[in-house]
Amino acid sequence: MRAFFAVSLLTVSLTSAVLAQEVDRAAIAKQFFDAFCSGDMKTLDQLYAPNVKWSDPILSFDDRSGTMGMWRWEAAQHPKFSYELGAVTGDTVKVTWHADYKLNGNPIHNDVTATLTIDDEGKVVKHVDDYSWEKWSSQAFPGLHASAVWPYIEDVVRLGVAATLHFESLKTNLTPEPTSKGVVRALGDAEK
Repeated sequence: MRAFFAVSLLTVSLTSAVLAQEVDRAAIAKQFFDAFCSGDMKTLDQLYAPNVKWSDPILSFDDRSGTMGMWRWEAAQHPKFSYELGAVTGDTVKVTWHADYKLNGNPIHNDVTATLTIDDEGKVVKHVDDYSWEKWSSQAFPGLHASAVWPYIEDVVRLGVAATLHFESLKTNLTPEPTSKGVVRALGDAEK
C-alpha cells in the first residue's frame, strides 16, 4: 500500500511539474518571425496549428494550408522583412513587422502589427495582421488612389487584391515542391 501511495504521489508531482511548464510565447514568436524574415517556410509551417486562423485588413484564411500558400507566394516576391517583439499578454504576443517589396513596379513599405495567439503546445492558433489599407493602397496603386474615381472603385480594388491573393495561395498549394530528401510533397503540409 505504501508503494502504491508513493507511486501515486510521484505521478501527481511529475504531472504537476509538466503542467507547470509554461510555454515561452515570446520565444515562439521570435522563432516564428526569425523564420518569417528568412523565408524558412518549413519552420513557419511547423509553428502554425493545422486550423490556424489568419487575417489582415483585406483577406483571411481558416487553415494552415491557405495561410502557408499565401506566405510562400509572398516569399517568392523577395520582400525584405524586419520585426520587433512587443508585449506578451496571456496567450498572445504583439509583434511589429515591416515589409519592403515591389508590387506592379511600385515600391511598398508596410508597417504591420501582428497579434499571435499561441496555445499551450507552442502552436500559433490565431494570427491577425493589422496595417493601414489607406497607406498600403496609396503605394500599390498611386495613380488610381490619387484619382477622383478612387472612392468609387476602392472596394472593387480591395476585393480584387483579396481574390488575387486567394488565387495565388491556391495555385502555390497545388504546385509540389521538392524537399531536402528529393521527395515531392504538397505545400501547406508540415513534413512528418
